[in-house]
Parts: sequence; structure tokens; C-alpha cells
Amino acid sequence: LLQLTDLYLTIPGIDINVLNGLYLASVFGGTYNQPWLFYSIISLFVMWALSLPMIYIQEKMYSALDNEPDNDTKINKLFISWGIMGTILMIPIMIVFYLMMVKSI
Repeated sequence: LLQLTDLYLTIPGIDINVLNGLYLASVFGGTYNQPWLFYSIISLFVMWALSLPMIYIQEKMYSALDNEPDNDTKINKLFISWGIMGTILMIPIMIVFYLMMVKSI
């Protein structure tokens, strides 16, 4: 259910949000006149690229929980990998937040 929710609700919602932001930015001169927004978009693409290994690890984790629920070593290793990848995945979002807060008006 979590995978379907991500696929049909979260991903389109994020895409619509980004497209809406780009459209609204065009009213104020576009992304090139606002460097923080341009670099935020680049950071968002980096986050999407880093999401691919995260999805792979998550799929392996679901498979291990379904097929090998007694293999604690493998499951714990996947949970640790998932946690590390999730932490790395948050770095571009923190950069976007920082750029948004320190932008010049």
C-alpha cells in the first residue's frame, strides 16, 4: 500500500508542486534571476537521482521481510542501508531549505 501511495499520490504531487513553482517563478523573472531557485531545482534533480538506489533497497527490504522473516542479520543490514541512504537523500532537501532561507529579496 505504501508503494502504491508513493506511486499515485506522492510523486505526482511533488511534480505538480515543482511545475507550479516554476510557473510562479516566471512571474518574477524566471529562475535565472533568482539563483537560489535555480540551484534548488538542481538539488531536487539530485535528490530524485539519489532516490533510485533508495527504492531498490526498500524493495529488497520488503522482499526479505516477506520471504525470510527469520533472517535478522539480512533484515538489519537492509534497515541500516535504508537509514543511511535516507539520511544522504535528505542532504539536497536541506540545501534547498538553506538556500530558500538565506536568499536575498
